[in-house]
Amino acid sequence: EYPSDRLTFRCAEISIELAEVDDRRTQVICKHVLFGKGPAGALYAATIMRLFLKSNVQRMLDGLAAAVVR
Repeated sequence: EYPSDRLTFRCAEISIELAEVDDRRTQVICKHVLFGKGPAGALYAATIMRLFLKSNVQRMLDGLAAAVVR
């Protein structure tokens, strides 16, 4: 849960799933679901949150890549 989500949404949930594609590749699925989004929350999600999500998802992917045993 993002602290900022509590200001504009009733609840937000983020999940990351890993699915093996083959011996060398893994698919990363990141879902961000917003619950109770009102007009102010919709505007926030479409502008400010989108920028934060992009950088946070990239940071998570970088961390996962660094943890992979090569």
